[in-house]
Amino acid sequence: MPVVTSLTNLKCRISWQVPFDNYQQITRYEILIAGHNGTDFFETTTYCDGSDPATMLQMYCDVPVKTVLRVAPYSLVFDELIQVKVRALNSRLWSDYSEVNVLGLRI
Repeated sequence: MPVVTSLTNLKCRISWQVPFDNYQQITRYEILIAGHNGTDFFETTTYCDGSDPATMLQMYCDVPVKTVLRVAPYSLVFDELIQVKVRALNSRLWSDYSEVNVLGLRI
């Protein structure tokens, strides 16, 4: 389930592919974005709610760069890679996290 970050209308578009669902319907995604130190990851359900039916259907969400990713808890700085990992939930519990992207949008 590779994660891709790109720029769309001054927002970071986070998109992913459907993982193997182990033959059960996926009911939620957890989308985590790394903070400045690259080791702590945070969820922003305001802009990237993995339980929202629209987000689950379209398989992407858009997070404002300036007003969200440049401030706490992310505090990303100029030219820093926006790193993201995603996992899925279904009746068989959580999947493993995707690998954190090593390419993509930079602040």
